[in-house]
Amino acid sequence: MADNQEDEAEERFLREAREKREKEKRAREQAIKRDAAAAKEAQRKKEPPRDPRVDGGEHCDLRDLETFLTSPTPRHVGTVHCYVVRKAKGAMKLYPEYRLYLKFGKKFLLAAKKKTMNRTSNYMITMSENVLVGNAAEKESVGKLRSNTWGTEFVTYDKGLNPTKNQSADASTLRKELCAVTYAQNILGTKGPRKMKVAVPQVGETLSALLNPNP
Repeated sequence: MADNQEDEAEERFLREAREKREKEKRAREQAIKRDAAAAKEAQRKKEPPRDPRVDGGEHCDLRDLETFLTSPTPRHVGTVHCYVVRKAKGAMKLYPEYRLYLKFGKKFLLAAKKKTMNRTSNYMITMSENVLVGNAAEKESVGKLRSNTWGTEFVTYDKGLNPTKNQSADASTLRKELCAVTYAQNILGTKGPRKMKVAVPQVGETLSALLNPNP
């Protein structure tokens, strides 16, 4: 009888000790969560208010750069702000180089250089930061930019095949129009800065661009 009572007392003691430890553990976890929330709120109050017109880009996933550059930006990323660095080279500075950087972290994204021996402005757009022409740049190419004779219309294509030169090719391999820009003519500059219009593909519900092959 005495042994049973001792066993019951020991079990009760162990159970109460275990419950006490679990209660203390839960209390510590709750305290850690409260401290983390308080620290986050304090940090938020210290930070200046975000302006969607100039802030954004810290949530961009650049691990697969080509996918990031050729796909619509996910909604949770918000506005992605970039800047362009222009470097003029060559005779009469007719063949400038352009490099696009993500504003957040100043990360390199794209580069392009005006091609020589072309009647119109023609740029190959590449993910290579230093080599902008030749086979190395071609391997990293994501598309091209072409203009009309007057420089009033510009069209950006992906790296697909030219439909007019590959009429028997499968439709999925043909190049697609990614963007078009038109400028109002103002040769002498008498009308002030030129007005421009930009057209981009419509984005579907699955965040995929609705593109059609274009010559």
